[in-house]
Amino acid sequence: MSGGKKAAVLLLVALCLLLPGSRAMAAEEDDLYERSGAQSLYDSLDGDTKEMLSWAGVEGAMVGGDLELTGLWQGLSQWTREQLGEPFRALAGVVAVAVLCRLAGCFEGKHLGETAPLVGSLACAVLLLEPLLGLLRQVEALAQSASAFLAASVPVYAGLLLAGGASVTGASYSFLPLAAGNGIPLLVNGFVLPLLRVFLALSLACSVSSAKLGKFTSSLYGAAKWTLAASVTLYSGLLSIQTALNAQVDAASGKTAKLLASSAIPIVGGALGDAVGAIQSSLLLVKSGVGAFGILAALCLFAPAMIQAGMWISVCTLGQIAGDLLEVPKLSGLLGALGSAAKMALAVLCSIFCVTVVTAAVVLFVKGSL
Repeated sequence: MSGGKKAAVLLLVALCLLLPGSRAMAAEEDDLYERSGAQSLYDSLDGDTKEMLSWAGVEGAMVGGDLELTGLWQGLSQWTREQLGEPFRALAGVVAVAVLCRLAGCFEGKHLGETAPLVGSLACAVLLLEPLLGLLRQVEALAQSASAFLAASVPVYAGLLLAGGASVTGASYSFLPLAAGNGIPLLVNGFVLPLLRVFLALSLACSVSSAKLGKFTSSLYGAAKWTLAASVTLYSGLLSIQTALNAQVDAASGKTAKLLASSAIPIVGGALGDAVGAIQSSLLLVKSGVGAFGILAALCLFAPAMIQAGMWISVCTLGQIAGDLLEVPKLSGLLGALGSAAKMALAVLCSIFCVTVVTAAVVLFVKGSL
């Protein structure tokens, strides 16, 4: 038999041996996925988020090699273009109001020159307050959605960590994420957003009256900002420290268990280690896929609201620039306050997004000790 025929026969034999093994591994991964309860993560998401996940080729709570980020990017780009109409119309209206206020200020009539900025501020409030209040309502709903997603995902994540050999990490993992999942709606909807609404109301009152409430409104805004920043930093720091310490304990425990098994029963212990390693490979694929899904789901959940917040921040910023250039200070001050509110809404969204991503990243990057 020639060398080429021998190589062909060897290749055929290798394929015959590997294909049943690959099918068995795939079946084992499917079984592990079903037993983990990860499908509940996908079921806890709303219809819009599931549609965005379908743009990326994801139809379940596990990300595999068929992920299509190009499709997700194209879908988000198309959605963004469809949403640009309302912000553009609002910006055109704000600039037109600023121009009219400037023209009214050119008249010698004292009453007209003083009244025009007040009327302009009210007109800008009519144009922008409703979209911004709608954005705050969307943030409130997303806080609830993130809480439901965390409540569904934490038991699954903890179970995967325990099954992967990270017994200490898995056992202690649930407390902080569940506390964050229950605390997010309480903090955002019970403290940050009410302060933000009061800030908007007082800013509008200052723009149409002679009230001097600048320091008070700044204090409200600062309280909301620092509370949010401190809570996210505290959560991320505690979870990172806890995970790092527990991972070291898991690694030491795993090495000790392998050493005892190999020394007590040298032959059987080695075979047992190989069998456990094969199971761990399948479990690692499931754990990585579910962890990656958690990050991708968080992106799809928060990306639309983040994009909308960025649009309204741009409208308020450009309107404030127009007010400064046309020397309409009351209008410029109101637009600055509205822009600050939109920035705080974006900060809230980014904070909840970071909590959700960090919670999933722990599962993705922590290695088991099997």
